[in-house]
Amino acid sequence: MPQYGNLEQKLQSSIARVNFTKTNGQPRSMLCTLLPGYIPAEEVAEPTTATPGRTRSPNALSVWDVEKNGWRAFRYDSIESVDCPVADTTKL
Repeated sequence: MPQYGNLEQKLQSSIARVNFTKTNGQPRSMLCTLLPGYIPAEEVAEPTTATPGRTRSPNALSVWDVEKNGWRAFRYDSIESVDCPVADTTKL
């Protein structure tokens, strides 16, 4: 996690391609962000609001998947690479 410790901060001001391994072992490449302009207003509170009875994990990050238009999460220790920022966000 140390090399990705500032990823959450970067995603608050940019869009990144995160390549990681899902818990089922499959590789996944996700275009994601925490930029409010890409997240529908009714969804903005998601990453900071824990579900009742659950706490936010320090080992995982919830992000907005720009391609699937929904919240997704990944564990820091599953990250293979991060391309941040994505060069051209105007075409998204």
